[in-house]
Amino acid sequence: MTSNRTMPLSPVLDQILNGGTGVAINLPTIRKKVLDDERMFLTEGLNSAFIFKFPRFGEGKGEATADLDQLQSKKAPRPIETGLYVPYDIKDPARGGYAIYLRQPNYAHALRELLGVDVEDNPQFANDVDILNMIDDLPSLDPFLMKESFGLAGFKVSPKYFETTPKEEREIRELIQDKILPIVGTALGVRSRLDLINKSKGFLEAIWDPTLPEASLFVSAFGISTGDAASVFGAWKGVTYYQYAFQRNREKLALVFSWMGSELSVPTDLQQNRAYAEQQRMYKHSVTTRMKEMVRELGSIFREYESCYSEFLDRANPKPFREFLLSANQIYWLLGYCTTAIVHICTCFRSMVLARQSRRLSFDNVNVLLSRLDLAVNRHRNRDSTIA
Repeated sequence: MTSNRTMPLSPVLDQILNGGTGVAINLPTIRKKVLDDERMFLTEGLNSAFIFKFPRFGEGKGEATADLDQLQSKKAPRPIETGLYVPYDIKDPARGGYAIYLRQPNYAHALRELLGVDVEDNPQFANDVDILNMIDDLPSLDPFLMKESFGLAGFKVSPKYFETTPKEEREIRELIQDKILPIVGTALGVRSRLDLINKSKGFLEAIWDPTLPEASLFVSAFGISTGDAASVFGAWKGVTYYQYAFQRNREKLALVFSWMGSELSVPTDLQQNRAYAEQQRMYKHSVTTRMKEMVRELGSIFREYESCYSEFLDRANPKPFREFLLSANQIYWLLGYCTTAIVHICTCFRSMVLARQSRRLSFDNVNVLLSRLDLAVNRHRNRDSTIA
């Protein structure tokens, strides 16, 4: 079926359908490419939905952290929610559909009515419920972190659900290894990098599998309890991954900022819309300011990370780094939100601006672009059960 939609997609629906890797997962499209025993969910209704993340932060890290302090409760509010987008027509998802949030009050009823999944202690759906809960425990849908989580949990699904390349995985592992080796060397008293690599192979594997006995070295070096090892390992991998993702997108993001501040962002038909020109200029300034604030916030977190790390290596003081990693789950969600926002910003800019030879937009299209960038950096969204 071909859509008769002439109006542009709403910013929310555009983000779900076109936001790019890490912003949403298009389960229906992937399901067509995988075998039955490699599908993500056993319940086919779930495989016809899109998974997305929905931010509900405060204005700053302090408010986000306050929410995260309550996360010991399974029903506590989270700064990022997991949503399922169920299209009215699976063949034409742009027509709109329903949104189910995994923490909404009528979540169980909505899943049963719209997707045929009974989450209330029904053994038939236990596997699917476990997967949904695991995804809900992640701050973003980045393929690398998703693949890690599925692997550690023992869920066997097709690698097509995780769009990572061997090169990306190798770069991330090497980045984490480069951070770990000096710490292992300090703990073992080994200086030679070759000796260190030979003596620490088991420990490096323990970072990816905290159940290995070599994880005890990390526990002794940092003075943490054995029970905290898995969460600290996970936080370390997560923070390092988001640092990698941020660096990888910096040049793309710089292009967005450059365009926003240049004459290229002036609409081609500005004269015909002079009555609204100042309103659009103020809107562009507001969106740009929030984008810059988000980048500064990320930079601040990564500087703190590097400072704590250096304190351990240069002054043999593990306390700041240990405390940073133990509290990393608090900023983990903020990093996930910011990284997802940057991916969406760059994806929107590529599709709406870089795809044009002139890189100039009409007045209406500048407004559409700004509304989509605004959504990416907006931490206060009105959750609705319908998306059109």
